[in-house]
Formats: sequence, structure tokens, C-alpha cells
Amino acid sequence: MSASILPSRPGRPAILDYGIACIIPALALALDVTFNRLWGIDPSASLFLCGIVLVAWISGPRPALLATVLTVLAFDYFLIQPVYSFALEFRELSRLVPFTIAALFMVSLSATQRRAIDSLRHARDKQRETVEELRKLNETLLIENAERARAEENTRRAEQELQLLVDNIPVLAARYRADGSMDFRNKVWRDYTGLSQDNAEGHRWGSALHPDDREMVERAWRAHIASGEAFEIEQRLRRTDGEYRWHWIRRVPLRDDNGNVIRWYGVGFDIEDRRLAEEARRQSEEALTEARHELQLIIDTIPVLVLRHRADGIIDFVNQVGRTYSGRTTTKWTTRTSVITHPDDVPRLEASWDVALATGGSFESEVRLRRYDGEYRWFATRRVPLRKDGKVIAWYAATYDIEDRKRAEDALRASEAQLAEARRELQLTIDTIATMIVVLDQDGNAYFANKPAQDYIGHNLSVENVRDAIHPDDRARVDELWRKHLASGEPFQTEQRMRRADGEYRWNLMTRVPRRDETGKVVRWYGSGYDIEDRKRAEDALRASEAELAQTQRQLQLTIDSIPVMVSTFDADGSRSFVNRTWQTYTGHDQKHATGKGLNTSAYYHPDDLETFEEAWRTAQALGEMMSVDVRTRRADGVYRWYTMRRAPQYDERGNIIKWYSVGIDVEDRKIAESALHTAQAALAHASRVATLGEISATIAHEVNQPLGAIVANGQACLRFLQRETPDLNDVRGAIEWIVKDGNRAGEVIRRVRGLLKKADIYKLPLDVNEIVNEVVTLLRSELNAKRVTLRLELAPAIPQVIADRVQLQQVIINLVMNGIDAMQTIRDRPHALLIRSCMSETGQVVVAVSDSGIGIPDEITGHLFDAFFSTKPGGLGMGLSICRSIIEDHGGRLWPTENRKEPGATFQFALPGPQQLTL
Repeated sequence: MSASILPSRPGRPAILDYGIACIIPALALALDVTFNRLWGIDPSASLFLCGIVLVAWISGPRPALLATVLTVLAFDYFLIQPVYSFALEFRELSRLVPFTIAALFMVSLSATQRRAIDSLRHARDKQRETVEELRKLNETLLIENAERARAEENTRRAEQELQLLVDNIPVLAARYRADGSMDFRNKVWRDYTGLSQDNAEGHRWGSALHPDDREMVERAWRAHIASGEAFEIEQRLRRTDGEYRWHWIRRVPLRDDNGNVIRWYGVGFDIEDRRLAEEARRQSEEALTEARHELQLIIDTIPVLVLRHRADGIIDFVNQVGRTYSGRTTTKWTTRTSVITHPDDVPRLEASWDVALATGGSFESEVRLRRYDGEYRWFATRRVPLRKDGKVIAWYAATYDIEDRKRAEDALRASEAQLAEARRELQLTIDTIATMIVVLDQDGNAYFANKPAQDYIGHNLSVENVRDAIHPDDRARVDELWRKHLASGEPFQTEQRMRRADGEYRWNLMTRVPRRDETGKVVRWYGSGYDIEDRKRAEDALRASEAELAQTQRQLQLTIDSIPVMVSTFDADGSRSFVNRTWQTYTGHDQKHATGKGLNTSAYYHPDDLETFEEAWRTAQALGEMMSVDVRTRRADGVYRWYTMRRAPQYDERGNIIKWYSVGIDVEDRKIAESALHTAQAALAHASRVATLGEISATIAHEVNQPLGAIVANGQACLRFLQRETPDLNDVRGAIEWIVKDGNRAGEVIRRVRGLLKKADIYKLPLDVNEIVNEVVTLLRSELNAKRVTLRLELAPAIPQVIADRVQLQQVIINLVMNGIDAMQTIRDRPHALLIRSCMSETGQVVVAVSDSGIGIPDEITGHLFDAFFSTKPGGLGMGLSICRSIIEDHGGRLWPTENRKEPGATFQFALPGPQQLTL
């Protein structure tokens, strides 16, 4: 059968495949670093394996092998400890070795692809032969069908005489009445279906017809009975063994002289094999199409220069590898000899080619071909003829690179010269290594020992001398063990004491392994001996160290149980695994009832603190961070005491939490002290507010007297209006309205003063800072006027609320404003200007700043501004700024001073948490 020539398709340069093999591992490494840094995911092995699979799929096995080498190096250098080094820790072999094996398995799958394609080509040729045989079989069947039709016509004329023939012909034959009911079936039919002549069962084919085909067949049969036309159909019939097989059924009518159908004759042919063959042919045609495509890809991608020559030797096709190698894009070179052949090789090649063309025999040669970059490399070329009717119609050539082989041959010749030297060096190496090496025959007799072995036993090598060197206490045990292994052929290993040449017995590890021939018979034993005396001593020291470690652990347990802190540990899932003696004594629960999963933690903590504690614990577990929370813990006698509970995680080398360590510190006395301090600070803040109000008492009196004076004046005017003969009620009403307005004004001043003087609990709620500033400005306006201070407000219009105590916030702003007023009283050369500004910081905090144009902050007092009892005023208490800082820090903010940059004076500003930072 002639081989078809598939059309050429452009391929890809080999250098691009190897470039892909270098780029994809780098991309995999970059993705691994990105996932690890952004999301904490470490998919290194899966990413690198996917990269190798991608290289194998795109570029083939050789680039995939290069990608495997680069991936293993990158995996070792960047991801395996120690990183950024090609050094390898022994414990990391468990990661690198499986990864390398998996990568090489992927490469081997790619290499197997070529062999699979060759097998597919062979299968394609077989399928073609099968199709041809099926075609011939089909023609034969058609001829047989025609012959059977003529036989059926003859049967009608001589039915009785041909009964025997009908029963023995290899087809299913039956006869039907005019209404379609069967009245005869031949022996082949009866033998095939297993039904007797009388078992008609009222059906056309009895129970032998497949149930799924029965309705279709009956419907078609009734139609043909009505029309009288010949009947053909394919249906399944059950064989006597129960198997259903496809049959081609044909029934023809027998008519009388009037043309009426009086009988029907039918035959059935088993076409199961034909249908299977047709299905196989369809599948083979699909496979052939795919094979053609794969063949073209193979021709263009196999690392061989494939050429086709015409019958006269002219090149008319070059595959993609050849075009890539030569740098020529055309597939037809129209020359007898490749244009890239070395000029020195052309005459020899042409002469051999002429002989091959003349004889029609195969052509083989070695030639140098020029690569696209100008380099000549050795190639082996083979050309075979394609014949048709004995005549050569084309030549196919395969040319492959043997440059490395040429160089290897040169290297082989050089290496042979080195082999003798290597053997001498090997003997020297064996005699130099600090290990006893012995070779024994199949019976266990030693016939070779290296120099260290001879030196160890005293230069006299024999079985008995070696045996005599074994310590007497070990000799019987070693002899018995060696006899067993010599009989079984299993590797031998034991520890024994050997007498050194100086007479000292030292422990040695003796190992002997068998060498077998092709039949599995032991033909030789190789033995080695290692001095393990130092290891034995180290093992003794290790056992002593382990005993000491156990004692240390007992002391550590005693220490943990003795420290006055509750200590416990938790597994990674949060279940408590250990509590110390202090914990057990405090809670009244022993180790068994305090550890394990599903413990009821509500029994240990105050009900009011339980939810806070559990929320903090859940958050710490979710984030993997240390937890610190103050909670009241129940003592064994039922008393609750404040404890600071801290839990910190322990991580493994991969960053996974493996354990939690917890300590509980009694802070009951600290809590009592903090409560007392808080009470004292509140009293001190109240005293500070009273002192501040005392300083502005004249201003407050003026603020109250002014509306009271207006009330008196308006009241007198009202009386005058009423004393008129005809009182003007409109004037009276207007005067009364002014009295009400001034009364409210005086009441508001008194309310604000009372609020500052009142000693009440701290009550924090959402407040508008700008509103607090305006209230303070209203209260201090007379003081500002009296001290000739010009006030300017720069309040942000859309500032968010803060969570604060109104009175304490007013106290802070009043104190800062009063300090600014006092700082400007000694200034005579410039105006007294005070600026109050509010804004949002870049971090989302609400900032209030009070700037003055006073003397500024001297360097020598900068570090003492917030010290208690430090004041620059002659009669000052020195508590104002200290109290202000305490108030702001209690609100979660901070207070700090700065020098004005372009103008004289200083600025005091405080920042409070904004809406994104609020904790209600």
C-alpha cells in the first residue's frame, strides 16, 4: 500500500522551545512569591509541576528536561532551607526528592508521546488493510445476495425437492401466509433461535425478536403486507445462547396468476460482524484523520531534518526543523544537494548520491551542514526510496545531528587512555579510604582486603585470622549469624568487637552484601567494616544525657507548679492540654477535669466578663495573635478576683500554630489601686475646674450681671408702660419678651458654670466638637474682651462626632484657652490673637488646636509641661496640663504642644479617635 504524503505546516524554532523552558519556571517562581506575600499561600510544588507539564505539552521532552533542571535548582535555591543557597539540609530531601521524581515522570510521559505516535501510524496502516478487506467482503456479500435471490426463485418452483437444501443453507429461511403469519422455518432458523417448528406463538418471528425492535418490525411488516411490496429490514434476533445479534431480513411475495399475494418467503443474514466492522471502519477513519494531523505535527516537530527528493534527486520538501536549522523559509530547495552542505563535503556526497540514484539502493552518509548562524555541525543522513510498481517515485531522507556523537567519539578515545590511570587511582582510593573493605567468594572465604583492613588485622589475611580478631564474647554469635546469611543469601550486618593490630578491642559495624549472576545465584560477597567505638561511647553518653534530661524536666515541672502564676497550655484547636499546680489550687479543679475538649469555661469566669473573654479568645485564634484581657476569675471558695489572662501562640517552621501558652496574673490589687487613682484624678479635675472658674469669676459675674441689669431696666420700662392712662400692650409685650430672653441668657450662663462646678460621674456620649468649642467661647467671651484678646475660629464644617464626656472636654478647651490668654499678657509689641481650629487628620482623627501669639515655649521647660505641680504662673497649681493630658488619653487620644512655624507663640492641640476608630 502506498504511503501518503501529508502537507507541511510551519513549526516553531527549537531555540524558542528552550526559551519557553527557561521562562515558565521563572514565571512559576514569581507566582509562588506573589501568592506567598499577598495571601500567605505556598503552592510552590503544584505551581512548578504545572510549569513542567506546560513546557512538556508546548515544547516537548528535551525542553521539559531543561525546565525540570531549572525548576529543581530554583526550588532548592529559593524555597528550601537554607534559602538563597544551593546547600541542602538532609531533612529537606523529603520535599526535593519526591518533587524531582514527579517532574522526571512528567518528562518521561512527553518522551513516550513519540513512541505512541509511531504506534498510531502502524495502527493506521492496519486499519487501511482492514477497510480494504471489508470492501472486498461487501462485494462478495452483494454477489451472494444476488445468487440467493435466484435460489429463492428456483425454490418456489421446486419447494418439495429442495426442502433438504433449504434446511441446510447457512441462512435463516421462513415462509409466511398471505396474512403474514409464519407457517414454516428451516432448520438453520430453528437451530439458531432454539424454537421448534410448531412454536409460532402468533408472532412473525416468535419470541426470538428483540423486545425493543418488535413494534418497529411489526409496523413495517403490516405496511408491506398491505402494499404487497418486498420487505427489507435490519433487526436483532436472539440466538439459542441468549445473545441478540443483528440480522438483515428480506421477504418477497409469491403471487398467483391474478397478481394476488398468496405467500411470502423470507431469509435472514447475520450482519452483526458487518455492523461491527462498519463501526470499526468509522472509528478507524476518524483515527486516520487524527493520525494524519499528528503525523504532520510529528514530521515538523521531531528533532530531525526530514527531506523529500524527487525521483531525479531534486529536493522538493523540507520539514520545519530543517527550515529552522538552515534559516530558509521555503520548503522546496530545487537542488540535488542541500545548499547548506559544507563545500568540502559536496563532491563526496554527490558521487555517492549518483550511485544511489542509479541503483535505487539506500543512501547513507555523514556530512557537515551550516546552521542559520553560520556554524557547521556534523549530521548523519539516510535516504530510502519509495517505489510504485517497482519504480522509484520519490526519496525520503532523515538527517540528524551527530556533532555531540563525533565529539563523544573523540572524547572516548581520550577517555580510554585515562581508563587505565583511573583503574590505578581506583585501587589507590580503595586502599586509602578509612574503611575496611573485604571481598569473599560464594562460600564466604575472604580473598581480597584493602590496605586499611590488612593494617587493622595485622597484614595477615585469612578466614581464620579474621575470625580470631573477633572478641571471644562475640565470636559464637557472629559465626551463627554469618552461617544463616550465607545460606539465605540475605545481606549481613552486625556489630562486633575487633582486635586492632595493637591489641585493643574496638566496636566495628560489619556489613556484607551479595552479588548475584543472571540466575540470581550468589557469586561473591562484598564486605565493609566501620569503627563505631566513638559512636558507641556517644550512645552511652546520650543515654546518660536522656536520664539527666528527664531529671531536668521533673525540675521544670516543679518550677512551673511552684510559680505564683496560673500557667496552662492549649492545643492548636483551642482545647486546654495542661494546667500547673497554682491553677489547680486556685480553681479547685485537678488536671483531669481542667483539660480536654468541650470544657465549660463559664465555671471559671464572671458571667459579666465571659462574653468579652470568649470574643477576645476567638479573635486571637482567628488572627493567630497574642491575647491579653482582664477578666474576673472564680476562686475555689467562690470569690472572684481580677486576673490578666495572656495567651500567645507557638508556630512551627511553616508558620502553623501548634500550641498556645497561657498565663494568668492576679491584678486584683492593681484594679483596686486604679479605681482609687481614678477617683483621685476625678476629684483633682473637679478642683482644677473650680480653680479655673475662680480665675474667671469676674468675667462670669459680668456675664450674669449684664442680662440681670437688662431684666431690671426692661421691668421698669414695663411698669411705666402700665402706669399710662391707656397702657400700650404692644410695648408691654415687647418689654416682657426682652425680660424672658435676658433671663434665659443668665440661666444659660449659670447652667454652664454649674455643669463645670458639679462633681459627677464621667458619662461619654457622641458629641460635636465644634459645638463644645462654641459653648466655651460663649462662656469666655467677656474674659477675652477684658484681656483684649482677638479670637478667630476656623472650625471644619463637616467634622464627625467623637465619643467624649462633655464637661471634661469643656475643661480641656477652657484650660488651653486660658493658658493662651495668660501667655500673651506680657506681650506689648504685637496684637493678642488667639486661634481655635478643628479638622480631620490624615489618620481619621478629630483634631482641635489652640494657637496663641505669646512668648512661646522655652526649650528648658519643654520636657516638664505636663509634669504634675509644674507651672510658669506665679500663683498656678501646676495641674492644668497634667489633668488635660490624662483626660485626653482616657478618651483614647493624645495632647501635644508645638511651636508656631511662621508666627510667634505656641500651639496646643489634641486628637481624638474618629468615626472609623470608635469603640462604643
